Amino acid sequence: MPQYQITPVSCGGDFCYTGGSMAKQKKKRNKVYTGADASITRPSVTRLKAANRNGVQQWWFEKKRFAKPALITAAIVIVVIWLLLELIRAISG
Repeated sequence: MPQYQITPVSCGGDFCYTGGSMAKQKKKRNKVYTGADASITRPSVTRLKAANRNGVQQWWFEKKRFAKPALITAAIVIVVIWLLLELIRAISG
């Protein structure tokens, strides 16, 4: 009588054993539970905020994500250039 080697194989979290016959896998539940102690899903609330802005305020509100870092970077560059110019002026006398 031949001997079969049974090796475990991963089958979605459970282990199936390959060998003489394969066991039928249990079907996973995908139905929503609606019993008495089921968790209640509450409706999501979307809050909107309206504001009256003038043209400049509206532009700043829309472009703030790009304009703020660009302005900070420009200010730092200007300060560094100014400090270098003052250093050169102090050294040259």
